[in-house]
Amino acid sequence: MKLRYQTPMLLALAGCASGPPSLAANGYERVAIPQGCYGHGAPKEYNVRLNSELEQQLVDLLPHKSSAARCWYEHEDGSLVLTIGDGCSPHQEAIFERLGTMTLNQQPPVNMWSLEHFKDVPIVLCDERRS
Repeated sequence: MKLRYQTPMLLALAGCASGPPSLAANGYERVAIPQGCYGHGAPKEYNVRLNSELEQQLVDLLPHKSSAARCWYEHEDGSLVLTIGDGCSPHQEAIFERLGTMTLNQQPPVNMWSLEHFKDVPIVLCDERRS
């Protein structure tokens, strides 16, 4: 008898939860730890994959271009974090904040982002998982 009432309650709770960002709506989605990247636990940052348009939009905001490895993360506040180079050795880090969306002449909405922070990270204490 208990089991009969628990199952519908669990389904109702699951239906109310908001889902993670989607590639179509946000331009990025959460993924398992990509090859060569790390999983961040504190503060919690989710590994993400960006579509090519959003990645190019954000990379164009950087002060200089680099061919080093890139890993993307979503911070719990919704900002996107980019590490350039090996995250567990000296590297560069950029943080992008979403400004909102803009719609022009009945075109699909475009997410607008700004580069909030770009710095060299010379010293790293690394206890994170790497794929």
